[in-house]
Amino acid sequence: MIEEGHKKQAILALKWALVGCRTLAYQKTSHEKLAEVFDALEILPVYLVCEEDMTWVFRQTLVDLQQEHGREFRMALLAFDGILGE
Repeated sequence: MIEEGHKKQAILALKWALVGCRTLAYQKTSHEKLAEVFDALEILPVYLVCEEDMTWVFRQTLVDLQQEHGREFRMALLAFDGILGE
């Protein structure tokens, strides 16, 4: 689960993470690198519905993506932190 106060932000973060993936694709990022990104992202929706609190893990995944891929995932982290809206 994601803490109640972060659920909407988590969904918005997923939206921005997909935008980041699209940006990487337009930059002609290798298929292997895109697959790594999607491997990291695919678990995030599960965190929304599992019984254990995964709020920190969700956010840390976004931090890791931003550190590895830079600005393409900055918006996702800002959305999760409530700094960026829709």
